[in-house]
Amino acid sequence: MMKNFFAWLQIVRFPNVFTIVADALTAGALTYYLRDFPVVLAVAFTIASVGAICLYWSGMILNDAYDAEEDAALRVNRPIPSGRISRKTAFRVGWGLWVGGLALCLTGGVTGFLNGTGISAVFFVSAILLAVCIWLYDAEFKNTPVGPFLMGMCRGLNILMLLSFRPMSELAASPLLLYPLALTIYITGVTFYARGETEEAPEVGIHRPGVVATLFSLLLMAGGIALLVPFPSWLESWMPGSVTALFVMEPWRWVILISVLALWLVFRAFSAYFQGPLRVRIMVKLALFTVFLLDAGLVAVVGGIPAAMMILACFAIASVIGRWVYST
Repeated sequence: MMKNFFAWLQIVRFPNVFTIVADALTAGALTYYLRDFPVVLAVAFTIASVGAICLYWSGMILNDAYDAEEDAALRVNRPIPSGRISRKTAFRVGWGLWVGGLALCLTGGVTGFLNGTGISAVFFVSAILLAVCIWLYDAEFKNTPVGPFLMGMCRGLNILMLLSFRPMSELAASPLLLYPLALTIYITGVTFYARGETEEAPEVGIHRPGVVATLFSLLLMAGGIALLVPFPSWLESWMPGSVTALFVMEPWRWVILISVLALWLVFRAFSAYFQGPLRVRIMVKLALFTVFLLDAGLVAVVGGIPAAMMILACFAIASVIGRWVYST
């Protein structure tokens, strides 16, 4: 029974779910510190966040279900090819979570809307598009050039949905939209880079990307992070007094923080590429966990230190669990 439980932890990439929790904490903190946050809004937000987790897990499970034949040739220890989870069961659970996750997201949105909390129509559009992108990525486009862009959109739409608990006019004019855009570009780059973690297998159509393709993925990763450089200054201009004094009086601190993070990540990723697929796999995990640092940094910008500490706690928990359960 424990083997089966561990197999489910593997197939959903359990450590990674804490990045979704961190995204929810970030969106919640940015909403809480920048506008009124009544109890009914907190309830609606929590329901939508649980839905986002279910959608994430559905994407992970369906990913393995659709890739079962490829995994049987290249990754025989994965839950489905090893026989610990049947492909049929994976499809049932995956699609069940997909339907349930979308239903929870929409329920959260309707709850907020009916109680007059000013939820944006962007919320409902984002929730539906998120579910559609998960389906398209897993079932149709994963191994095509479109695949990484769909994966990036999944992450960006997730954070956009959770940021949409505010009026449309307010959201459209705010610098908050920088984050879902930055995360979309960043995760697209990480997904392109992750194609280098698999050994060459021409017999099943798997080819390791070349140096040029790798450089393109690193450019996207660095570009996504770099988009966040003007976030504190734009936020302060949009809503004076919303940014903690540390980043208003000495804005160079944020610029240095973001620049060092981007340069360090790109250097490590480029070096890992030449060390082989195993090192790339480790680097992909590190790149995914960098989301924790971005989330904590954004929350710290608005003075949300308690939420930032919770995000860093998620980072620590994911890192510990990640020693036993793979993330990619």
